[in-house]
Amino acid sequence: ATIQPAAISATTTGATVDTLGYDSVGVMLHVGVVTTADASNYFTIAWEHGDKSDMSDAADAADYLTKVQGGTMPTKVALTTGDEVTYTAHYFGSKRYIRCKITETGTAVGDFCAFVQLAVPGIAPVS
Repeated sequence: ATIQPAAISATTTGATVDTLGYDSVGVMLHVGVVTTADASNYFTIAWEHGDKSDMSDAADAADYLTKVQGGTMPTKVALTTGDEVTYTAHYFGSKRYIRCKITETGTAVGDFCAFVQLAVPGIAPVS
């Protein structure tokens, strides 16, 4: 998991996932219960990718995500977005590292988790 399941009330930067050796990468965002979210209290969701392990070159990966299920991957989550929803997408960028970053604005609170699924290894089995 890049972001372990948790109640989030502050900006949270997920763990960086190394995609080296995999030809297919999927990303998943689960939005649980969201409270106290409105026009001025919300979350901004960003999938970031880069070639440096410390993500000092992190850039928005939104243009490299293709929807798989659950609707288009949201960039903003407020109370009206709906909760208890899972979004999945295929990442087709060429960067080695990827992570999720959730930025909280105002006093919103929400349950989130974000995962990266590595598939189609160049060499198998993978240990």
